[in-house]
Amino acid sequence: MAIRLSPSDPAIGLFSMHYSLAHLYLKQHEKAVECGQKALQKRAPWPANACMTAALEHSGQTDEAQHACKELMDIISYITIDFVRQRVPTTYQPFMDHLLDGLRKAGLPEN
Repeated sequence: MAIRLSPSDPAIGLFSMHYSLAHLYLKQHEKAVECGQKALQKRAPWPANACMTAALEHSGQTDEAQHACKELMDIISYITIDFVRQRVPTTYQPFMDHLLDGLRKAGLPEN
């Protein structure tokens, strides 16, 4: 609703990023990728890229996931699985495991 009410809101990238995370949480990978792409077009922070990378991997788009992972590592050269684990605020371990599993398979290093 916030996006419909204010389509030029500077926080649109954040809204799209949260949609992407929600779709990844629900294991709706194609929708997570779509929302992640919208978030990145609006200059959302790095979790949008991490979420999209994991969703690409989980949806079987390995080449695209590896490319997205390289872009993520270009943005944050020191990003690792441990970095993501410490900075994505969730207490639901199955979601964190799903996110990190996709990132691992896409090529993000452990530490």
